[in-house]
Formats: sequence, structure tokens, C-alpha cells
Amino acid sequence: MENNQTLNIGNKISTLRKERGMTQVELADKLFVSHQAISQWENASTVPDINSLLKICEIFNVTMNDLFDMVSETKCNIDIPNDDVLRIFAVKNGFVLKTVDKRENEEVKIIFEKEIKGNVSSMFSLNCNDISGNVSTNNHIDCNNIVGNVAVGNKIDCNNINGNVASGNHIDCNDIQGDVSCGMKIDCSNITGDVKIGSNGHLDCEHIDGNVIYEK
Repeated sequence: MENNQTLNIGNKISTLRKERGMTQVELADKLFVSHQAISQWENASTVPDINSLLKICEIFNVTMNDLFDMVSETKCNIDIPNDDVLRIFAVKNGFVLKTVDKRENEEVKIIFEKEIKGNVSSMFSLNCNDISGNVSTNNHIDCNNIVGNVAVGNKIDCNNINGNVASGNHIDCNDIQGDVSCGMKIDCSNITGDVKIGSNGHLDCEHIDGNVIYEK
């Protein structure tokens, strides 16, 4: 993850924690991590993994959009680590665009015809076959199978997902092997874990092994 985005996430976590009068130790206890980990996130030394990001969204009742705060531009002097994560972003006039300049109702979509091996982080919508790692995107993902966890700001259209799933809008899948959190609508065949959905959300699933919670 690029340094500026790391700093933004750390600042956001710190702000959310302080707004709710929560100490680093209290937040650490809720996330089952050490308070040193919280300090490192907020100081931009490290970043939370995908599971921690999903849990942070749940604790503070925010979306991935809120955490990544993709509303501005950042100068393009990025030090990208060699960690096998596929990062998809746009550069314009020397700046990394955190939002996409586009005409109204026009969607920017990245298409991959072959399997993506590893984790994926994108600000654009994705259309692909299989992904062997975790996925984070601020928009829409349309794919076949995902091995890891998924966090999207908009909609998920997938066949099978082996990990946890979080969506700000709509989830349309066959089988999900983990927990599910969604703001608006869930259409699935089978969910192995627990389900959390907005109080006015729509849930249409054939079988759910875990608990179903309608959030207030």
C-alpha cells in the first residue's frame, strides 16, 4: 500500500477511535491485536490486514470508502513494496487520482481474462475470472471465484468466495464460506458464517449456517 494511503488510513483510525472516546488498548481488545499494533497503524508504520480492516469498519460503523477516504489527489512519488499485491490506480499530471475523472454514469472497469494470483487492491471496478488472494476495491467486482477475503464499496457479483465478505451495497454470489457484512442487499445460495445486514436491507439466501443480524 502506498505511503500516503497508509498515512490516511492511520489518521482515519485514530480519528474514529478518539471520536468515540476509545483508547488504543480498548480498540486492540475488540480486534484481538496488541495495543502496539494499533499504535503502529496510527503512526503509519504498518497497516491492518484485510480481516482487521473489515472488523474496524464493523466497530466504527463505517465503509471501506470511509477508511480509504478516496476523495483527493496525491503527488506521485510512491514507494511500492515488493509484496506481490496487484495495485491498480490512475496517474494524471504527476498525481495519483483517488477518484476517477469520468462522465456521469460512466463506469471505469479493469478486465482480466486470466486468473489473478495474489492479493488485489483497486480503486476501479474489476471484471475477472479467479483471484487467489484477498480483494479490496472501492467500486464493483464481477468474477468467478475468490480464495481470500473481499471488501468492496459497491457491489459483488461472484460465484464462490472462500473468505469473509463486506460490501457497502449489494452481494450477489453462489457460496460464501465466511462471514458476510452488507449495507443493502444479499442474494446468495449458501453462507457458512454469520450475516450482518442493514436494518432496511434485503436478504434472500437458501441456506445460512450462522446467525443473521439486522444492524440498527
